[in-house]
Amino acid sequence: RIPSFARGQPLPSDLYSYLDEGAGGAALWLNDEAMPLVIKDGYAEIRRRWEGRSRLQLRLPMPIRRVVAQPAVAELGGAAALERGPLVYALEAADNAADVLELALADDAKLSAAREPDLLGGITVIRGEAWDGRGKSTSFTAIPYYAWGHRGSGKMNVWLRRK
Repeated sequence: RIPSFARGQPLPSDLYSYLDEGAGGAALWLNDEAMPLVIKDGYAEIRRRWEGRSRLQLRLPMPIRRVVAQPAVAELGGAAALERGPLVYALEAADNAADVLELALADDAKLSAAREPDLLGGITVIRGEAWDGRGKSTSFTAIPYYAWGHRGSGKMNVWLRRK
C-alpha cells in the first residue's frame, strides 16, 4: 500500500490538501534498479515473473508539508497544519515561549526536522520561525501530535494562522 502522504495527499479525500503541490515522491526499487511506480487502488502494482530471490525496496520520503483545508471548512480558513510523513504536528506551550495560539506561520518560512532522542522517549521535532501576536519573529518547536499532553497542562495548537 502506498500511503496517501507519499502520493501527494494528506488524506485520500479532497477535504485537505498540501499548500505546496509537489509530488509525493514515493519510489520503488527492485534489486537496486529503479522501477516505475504504478499505483492501482492505492497499492503498488508489480507485474513480472518472479524467479529466485529479489530485493524490493519502497522509499517513502518524509518532507515537512503544510496542510490546508478546503474553503468549505470555514473554521480552518487562513490556517495551516504541519505534517511530516504520516504524522501531524502540534505546538505545545512546554516547548515554546510565545503563546502557541497566537502564532502565525509564513507560507515560505523555512522549516527543519531534527531528531531529539531525549525528548518524550525520542521524537523528531519540527523547528522554524513564526510571528507572535505582537508581530515579532519567534522560534517555535512542534512535536508529533500523538506526543502532546505529557508534560503538564498548557496550551496546544495544530492549526497555525498563515501570514
